[in-house]
Amino acid sequence: MPAAGIKRIAKEVYRHIGLIIIEALRVGRILKDGIHNYVELEGGEKLPKTDKGMIIATAHIGNWELAGHAASLMIMPMHSVARPLDNPRLNKYVMALREMSGQKIIGKHGAVRDMLNVLKSGGAVTLLMDQDARRHGVFVDFFGRPTSTWPTAAALSLRLGCPIVFGFVRRLDGRFKYKLIVDSVFEPQPTGNHKEDVHRITQQITSRIEARVRECPEQWLWVHRRWKTPPPENEEGES
Repeated sequence: MPAAGIKRIAKEVYRHIGLIIIEALRVGRILKDGIHNYVELEGGEKLPKTDKGMIIATAHIGNWELAGHAASLMIMPMHSVARPLDNPRLNKYVMALREMSGQKIIGKHGAVRDMLNVLKSGGAVTLLMDQDARRHGVFVDFFGRPTSTWPTAAALSLRLGCPIVFGFVRRLDGRFKYKLIVDSVFEPQPTGNHKEDVHRITQQITSRIEARVRECPEQWLWVHRRWKTPPPENEEGES
C-alpha cells in the first residue's frame, strides 16, 4: 500500500479508538434508549441450536466494548473473558460499565474453570482471538505472517463438543450506528489428532478475522503488537 494510504488508515484508526472510548462512557444512555436504536443484528439465522453451550470468538473490530452488551441483549447473556486493569479503581468502574447489560466478566487469569462451568450449563463464553498469545499460543497465518494465537476456543470446543461462533460489532459509515454480525459457525469435528484439530480450528477463525479486517481496516486495533512473538524456528535462526 502507498505511504499515503497507510497514513490515512492510521489517522482513521486513532479517530475510531477515540469514538470507542466516548461510546463506552455513554453505555448507560445507550442501554436506556434501547440497544436496537443503535445496533442491528445480521446473520442471526446462523446461530446454532445447541444445549452444549456456545463459544463466541470475536476480535477488536468495530466497537468491541459495545459487542458484549449487544450480544447479551440481542442473542443471549454473555460471559466475557477480560484481563483486569492495573488500576483497581479504574478496573472497578470499567467492570461496572461492562456488566450493565447483564454481561458477566470472567477474569483472564485462571479463567478456564469458570469457562467450563458456563459452557457445561449451556451458557455462552466470549473470547477475543486477535491478541498475541506469546509462548502460550499456536502459530497460524494472519496477513501472511505466522502469528501466536490463543488456542483456548478450539481446545474447549473439542473438549465439550460445543460450537464456536465468530461475530463482531461493526460501525456503519462512521456514524454511531452498528451491525452485530454473526459471521461464521465452526463445529469441532475432531479427527483424533488433537494438536492438528486445535491448529485447524484456530486458523479457520483467524482467517475469518483477517477477511473482515480487510473490509474495514480502519476499525481494527492496529496499535496492538499482534506479531510480537516470533515463531520458534525464527527465534532459533537468530540465536
